[in-house]
Amino acid sequence: MRHTRRKLGLTWSDALGATCSATPYLTGWARIESKKHFPTDVLIGIAIGNFFGEFVNNLFELNDVKFSAGPSIDGGAEVSMTIQF
Repeated sequence: MRHTRRKLGLTWSDALGATCSATPYLTGWARIESKKHFPTDVLIGIAIGNFFGEFVNNLFELNDVKFSAGPSIDGGAEVSMTIQF
């Protein structure tokens, strides 16, 4: 029977994910410690951030989401997103 050795350790992706996940929690803790926010404010903010993060992540996993950007008729710019259900 042949065994495959797997290298254990952090990849750059793992380190980036851990840093991005820890930053809001550490910021929230610092805001509570400095008496700038109540703990409930921070917990609600974390919950809202997690909800929208998952929502946007799920949007990008769909195959029927299309983004486009370009000039508009009045000389400005426009960005559109189309989702097919």
